Amino acid sequence: MLNHCYSGVYKGFLPDNRISVRLENCLSELLSSGTAVINRLAPTHSLKAAIYRMLSNKRLEHDDILEVGYRLCNSTLNSLKHVLCIQDTTEFNYRGIRNKLGELDSNIGPTGNKAVPGFFCHPMLVVDAESLSIQGLSSVIIYNRTWDQKDKNERNYAQLPIQDKES
Repeated sequence: MLNHCYSGVYKGFLPDNRISVRLENCLSELLSSGTAVINRLAPTHSLKAAIYRMLSNKRLEHDDILEVGYRLCNSTLNSLKHVLCIQDTTEFNYRGIRNKLGELDSNIGPTGNKAVPGFFCHPMLVVDAESLSIQGLSSVIIYNRTWDQKDKNERNYAQLPIQDKES
């Protein structure tokens, strides 16, 4: 078995140790390859199939993956005097595979362009202010709009109170 920076990180946090090992290996490959595209990330067909099986496993929730990341990030913060929390929103666009998506998929909705399916991710990256080293993520919000949601103009977005805005 190969040791890497993720070895053992998810052990005991996920419902199945096999899922933990597969996820740890996948994250290690992601770091070393520099891509999150599975067809480029996995060098063999069998590894691609294994990653897709892991990602579609009903016992693997993205919240479980994030929770471990939050705990690791939090464990490093006690020794730091000052941190920077950097946030932004990213849009995941599925224009190219629109015909493969189910109409009733509740995790996909319109993006910035109302005709393009996708979802949004709003992470908060924690950085040591002195060394500028990344400590991890303190928060990740993944959300999508509904297809029947009014657009910015229809909702008078500029006039909405901050707590009613997506960001």
